[in-house]
Amino acid sequence: MFILFQAHLKDLTFEKKLEGAQLTRENITSLLEDARVTCLMKQFDYAPLDARAIRAFAAPRAAQATSLSGLASAVGALKPSEVEGNLQKFLAPEFRAPSAGEAVSAEAPSSAKKRDAMPLAWACFLNAFYEKLFPTETDVSRIKGKAAGGAEGPSMLAADSESWRVVKKAAAGAEAKETFYFLVTSFLSIEKKLLELAFDSPAQASEFSSLTESFLKNYGERKSFSKLNQMLSQAAQQGVEAKITALSPRRPRLALQLFLDKVFAYSGYAPFAIPDALNAAFPELKIPKPRGRVAGSKK
Repeated sequence: MFILFQAHLKDLTFEKKLEGAQLTRENITSLLEDARVTCLMKQFDYAPLDARAIRAFAAPRAAQATSLSGLASAVGALKPSEVEGNLQKFLAPEFRAPSAGEAVSAEAPSSAKKRDAMPLAWACFLNAFYEKLFPTETDVSRIKGKAAGGAEGPSMLAADSESWRVVKKAAAGAEAKETFYFLVTSFLSIEKKLLELAFDSPAQASEFSSLTESFLKNYGERKSFSKLNQMLSQAAQQGVEAKITALSPRRPRLALQLFLDKVFAYSGYAPFAIPDALNAAFPELKIPKPRGRVAGSKK
């Protein structure tokens, strides 16, 4: 039995394997937290957009998002049409909408004309707000401290244990799309597993699930940026953070991240690529949507 995560990326090579007696709950959780951060912070480097330019555009708008109430205020101040108009110019050329009077490039494959990378641009933009609330500086230092020595190789998430079996990989030298797909789908799988591991007992995990379900059911299921504003504002006003973090005394930050990840994803605007966003840009990849409002909480 083992769990392995290895990432051979542009500026980060990380590899960690647990097996046998090393497969304790604490070790597995720590490994998956590092893997989660790696997938979250690196996925946009492989998306069809200019991630650095989007982060620079987002930075002044995200400045106050250092608390949940600050995040709610910063997101509430955004004008979606204005943001989207600016994000358009940061998309890869084959995904940009033509300007008035401009024809679609004949060089772009016909399938690309039907693709939409704007949801990924939104995700990259919102990731700057998320990063302000949950800075990854310490995480990156810790991960790089464990990193292997930069050799090229495949990237892989693999687990063969009593409670988890999964294999996701990108070949060495894979094209950006394949690496992006690996990072996105690995992140989503890891999030689901951490919903079990972030809490000390099944009762706490169940209470987290119930609290999250109860909060989300107050809002419609349709994708809506205004719904995101409402949910973040209500979460801040209702003191949800204290309730969530109390359920995981050992990992309060992770518990809050998992809750907010559900909130963001439920609105259709998340700081990471969700299945709808990936499928819009790369319909040929087709990853399934999660079922139910709060996945991964059942034992």
